[in-house]
Amino acid sequence: MSALEGLRVLDLTRDHAGRLVGYLLADQGADVVSLGSARTWVDRGRRFVDAPDEALLRQLAERADVVIDDRAHGETLLDLAELRASHAALVTVH
Repeated sequence: MSALEGLRVLDLTRDHAGRLVGYLLADQGADVVSLGSARTWVDRGRRFVDAPDEALLRQLAERADVVIDDRAHGETLLDLAELRASHAALVTVH
């Protein structure tokens, strides 16, 4: 059993540094779902969702244990404060 097996991560990051966080979590056994498609080695070990709508993003976030987002406040795809209010155990990395 891997250290993070069973941990569900929604990775909304865009840049290399942000995607590295998802890579490290996936490498330790977390189930990481990212937007788009694999671009570099840091994208290995994860699943991808291409062009999700807001409803699908919300559904993925509600099932996640961790949401990672590197967008500036106001540019985020989801309202992280609202998600934390409705999902108290959710960890957000921003």
